[in-house]
Amino acid sequence: MHIDLAHNINLRFIRLEYTDNRILSLLSQIVPPCLPHLFFDIFLYSLSELEKVDWARMQRMFTQEQWANITITWNVSNFHGLIPEANEFIKARLPVLQSRRMLKFCE
Repeated sequence: MHIDLAHNINLRFIRLEYTDNRILSLLSQIVPPCLPHLFFDIFLYSLSELEKVDWARMQRMFTQEQWANITITWNVSNFHGLIPEANEFIKARLPVLQSRRMLKFCE
């Protein structure tokens, strides 16, 4: 399935229910001047699933000027609820975004 978001210049909110490297390709199509918030809702069977994400690519993408005003919220859970270890995992892999206070986590 191909989704083209390139013409959504007035997009105000997007919620993604899974993250992998296809999601980064999808997000790279967005012209984000009006997109203040991105919400990743991730359900994991194992914390090791987060290893599949190209975190360096994600950080490079979100440190580009057009994404400077975005806030990214993460909701990472499993059958037992939220996973605090996942929050620490993400912070460690996106240190520039964390230092710029672009990351938020559901608690």
